[in-house]
Amino acid sequence: DVSRGLFSGALKIKVQRRTPVAKFVLSGGAVRYIDSDSTVYTDDSAVFENPVPFVELEGTVPEKLSGEFVELVQNTLRLEKELSFAFLRFNLTKDEVSMHMPDGTVIEFGPARQLKEKSRRAAQIIDWCRRNEKGPQRMDFRFFENGQVFLTQID
Repeated sequence: DVSRGLFSGALKIKVQRRTPVAKFVLSGGAVRYIDSDSTVYTDDSAVFENPVPFVELEGTVPEKLSGEFVELVQNTLRLEKELSFAFLRFNLTKDEVSMHMPDGTVIEFGPARQLKEKSRRAAQIIDWCRRNEKGPQRMDFRFFENGQVFLTQID
């Protein structure tokens, strides 16, 4: 923020470092970050107190990602116990999101819409699966608009 004092006329500059929501690596090896405004940025001197989740982006990376995607990352961090992911994959060309869990479970969210609701439903399903099923699962949310989620076991 840049402002000028009302009476003194002095120029005031306020600087605040961006806080990343997620990070990703471009094909050339450069690391980029995504902040809560969904802005994609570079920070060569990045040192963070908390680990920054890894996101795999496929396709041309814009200057801003969809707010829905950033909300998904933030929501999954709040649901860390249920949705502790190894990485998220966002295909920018197809506008599809998938979550890959450490146990091999894959959640195919499909189109990057209603991601907050889809992540809540996925957390409920994972909780049920941990109590009743063995092994990793695959969840398919492509037909979520009709209230359907397809669940299969991965061999």
